[in-house]
Amino acid sequence: LASGSRSGEVRIWDLNSSQLAFTLPSKVRGVNNLAFSSDGKLLAVVGIDPKVEMWDLEKKTARTITGHTQEITSVVFAKDLVVTAGRDKTIRFWNADSGALVKSLETASEINGIAASPDGKLLATANADKTIRCLNIEGGDIKQTLGGHAGEVLAVKFGPDGNSIVSASAD
Repeated sequence: LASGSRSGEVRIWDLNSSQLAFTLPSKVRGVNNLAFSSDGKLLAVVGIDPKVEMWDLEKKTARTITGHTQEITSVVFAKDLVVTAGRDKTIRFWNADSGALVKSLETASEINGIAASPDGKLLATANADKTIRCLNIEGGDIKQTLGGHAGEVLAVKFGPDGNSIVSASAD
């Protein structure tokens, strides 16, 4: 389990002992979101700063990935990619191993949250314009735009089968 705080502190917890395992000296201001790679070896940290900190948890070293121009609200791993989104109305896809930018997509709205489908093929976005967009990760094309919320959509999550999405909003 990893936790981040507005102070930038990132803690890794041992759930077997319910104790703090170690603290990472993160330089991300105001942590908004964290994501583990599927093998648990990498941890991506994002926050108010427009940068991604990619931690190698075995070595306890980090590299910084830059490219966003405003606050990053969300991060998720999708297969061999790290996907980030935020206030600059972009979704950025990074190679998880090298940190190289693979592609960047402009969006119609600020993004409050993202989720990858269990198979890593789809990305759902929780948008400030009260919508949820579902897009194909490989091509970047929008497959669906879902409405119905009266307020900003704050978070999204795929169901275990990848065929359903749950959302939380400000309405």
